[in-house]
Amino acid sequence: MKLHRRKSASKVLALVMASVVGVLAGAGTAAADIPVYTHPGLEQARVITTNPIAESTVKPKDAEGMAFVPQDNSIWLADDSAHALYEINDDTGVYKRTITQAQLAAAVRLGGSETAGTNTAFDLEAMTYDQDDDALYVFSGPCCTSAIRAAAFRLKRDAQGVFQVESFQPFTAPLNDFSGVGAVSGELWTALGKVIYKYDYLSNTFSNNFTVPGISGKIDGIGVSSNGTDLWVVNSKDTLYRINWAARTLIPNHTFNLAPYGIKDSRAVDVVGDQLFIWDGYDSYPAGSPDRYAIKVLNVVDLDASLPPTASFTTTATSGAAPLTVQFTDTSAPNPTSWSWNFGDGGSSTAQHPSHQYTQTGSFTATLTATNANGSTTASTSVTVTGPQTVFAVAKDSFVNSGSASNNYGSADYLRALAGSSQYRPYVAFNVSGLGAPVARAVLRLYVTDASNSGGTWHAVNPSWSESAVNWNNAPLLEGAALANVGAVTLNTWVEVDVTPAVTGNGTFSFAAMTNSTNSLRYASKESANPPQLVITVGGGSSPPLAAFTATPTGGAAPLAVQFTDASTANTTSWNWNFGDGGSSNLESPSHTFTGAGTYTVTLTAANANGSSQATTTITVTAPVSTVTVPVAADAMVSAASPAKNYGAYDYIRGLLSPPEEYRPYLRFDVSGVSGTVTRAVLRLYVTDGTDNAGAWYTVAPTWSETTLAWSNAPPIAGTPVASVGAAAVNTWIEIDVTSAVAGNGTISFA
Repeated sequence: MKLHRRKSASKVLALVMASVVGVLAGAGTAAADIPVYTHPGLEQARVITTNPIAESTVKPKDAEGMAFVPQDNSIWLADDSAHALYEINDDTGVYKRTITQAQLAAAVRLGGSETAGTNTAFDLEAMTYDQDDDALYVFSGPCCTSAIRAAAFRLKRDAQGVFQVESFQPFTAPLNDFSGVGAVSGELWTALGKVIYKYDYLSNTFSNNFTVPGISGKIDGIGVSSNGTDLWVVNSKDTLYRINWAARTLIPNHTFNLAPYGIKDSRAVDVVGDQLFIWDGYDSYPAGSPDRYAIKVLNVVDLDASLPPTASFTTTATSGAAPLTVQFTDTSAPNPTSWSWNFGDGGSSTAQHPSHQYTQTGSFTATLTATNANGSTTASTSVTVTGPQTVFAVAKDSFVNSGSASNNYGSADYLRALAGSSQYRPYVAFNVSGLGAPVARAVLRLYVTDASNSGGTWHAVNPSWSESAVNWNNAPLLEGAALANVGAVTLNTWVEVDVTPAVTGNGTFSFAAMTNSTNSLRYASKESANPPQLVITVGGGSSPPLAAFTATPTGGAAPLAVQFTDASTANTTSWNWNFGDGGSSNLESPSHTFTGAGTYTVTLTAANANGSSQATTTITVTAPVSTVTVPVAADAMVSAASPAKNYGAYDYIRGLLSPPEEYRPYLRFDVSGVSGTVTRAVLRLYVTDGTDNAGAWYTVAPTWSETTLAWSNAPPIAGTPVASVGAAAVNTWIEIDVTSAVAGNGTISFA
């Protein structure tokens, strides 16, 4: 890792800032078996270097296949350029053993006497471990001359429990250049290009080939989840895919770009516990680079874990007659941990999926606040509670016919509507009585006995007609605008026509319909088995509103602009806001700016013709916050390999731990101009050489000089670090939270 310092050409400064900024939470750890997250991401856990393999002088010449053997705590690596297999510890990366080309070449063909030979044990491409068979399988390819032969090798344990080369099976073209292999429930599956084949070692045959849509490039490595439900594959560059094994499809959102982790040629992948091991076969890293043929260990993380939940819910009903029981089902995501329900009628709950009974009539706003460690959000819906329903039977009905203008049809068992040379119009009337509350809804219900493409345009009419005498000549006229226009209707079904505007309370109400359709329409009359009905629901508008609102934000430095959003019940008709600082508003959802420090009680009075109610919240406004930027006063680095050397004039400061080589950066700041309490201090550094670990940062004694600092006289690093930093990308700024170390004005030093 290298970081720009103040003497560089770009003149970039390291800074300490005081401001009111929240602290970022750290990422969580992955669960076993690598869960399927809605919004997953990758984070690098560590790197296993193989240049050389730990505690050895062995350096792979290429990276191709990899296999994990859990009971041995081993990772096996296949090196096609060295024609060898290496066994290392899966945790420490420490070298265990090598299986040479000569050992592979000596393998005898399964069931025969032919030996593999060096031309078969040459282009080692892929490896896997079959738990069911307790066997290692190695696939070799035909590269790079016609003399090279492709094959599968099997390794089994000897009497001492150590894997040895047991046998081989030769491949023939065109199925002979496999670059990935995995074992799923005792079956071997191998990849040729984008095609995955089932392979049976005993019979040396291939079958059941398939492809997975969405994979680009050829598959170069296959890993299998510990429960066998998913495959993880890498292509021949820098992309990782997760496959649902049963569906043979990519799992949504689980395609990852590996380039940010320094992986330029992903050759092999395996699942080790709840982590992914990916071996990078990029050949152009320098011979001494720790990235050369390194194994990157990655966690799959839930990106939603750092987000507050988005509140949402469903209900079994949003309207109905009192008493109305509603089941609320939380659907908030991601990861809510607590729930606060306000049902709008004074009731509340903290259950995740509560049930609530509304006993009063009115329109109520049910609000859920869903919360986790990262914050909270709200969601609301309106619930309309009406009084009981009353079904009124038809008092009289008939229809009239322009072609027989003086005929009466009051005794017919149907009501007819038709357009054409003869027009038919149906008439119905109801006597409404006993209503003790305002009408919330009135519905005319009619049963279809002859279907039509038009159910008629319905109007209110004068009810002073006689069922036994009404005809075309004396029928009342259709009054005013239509109440409803009914579309196509189906035979033997009920049709509901909303006639609420015409039904004002107790009294007699009459309706008639006309149609422009020549497709004859018939409804059942009161002489039939399904006579017309008028269904009246009362209540729903006689309650005062229940006041409620949200405020964003509820605190901060002056001047503080706050958005107030009304969440009162739906029957609110007026709003009166008192902001507690002398300001007020009559808007439904106003914005208000608090200019002075203090604690203010904001009150909303929500009202309608039936009364009012109030809701309050507290807004806390602090004094204005200032930000102070402090340039670096001194910086340098020290080197264990050159303990007397001073690096104060260099244009970078370096951090490195690669025993016996070690570098440590030092920085010092003279903080002044800070008044009041420091709420946050951030050390900002510009990265000129990326790393997977930007260091654990400590405070050290500031008694060092930029021109004389060396390893031999540098202030010691001890105690607990102020902060630890993970990966840092080249040409980016990193911010290190050092708030705990900066109390105010004075000299502060970090290393």
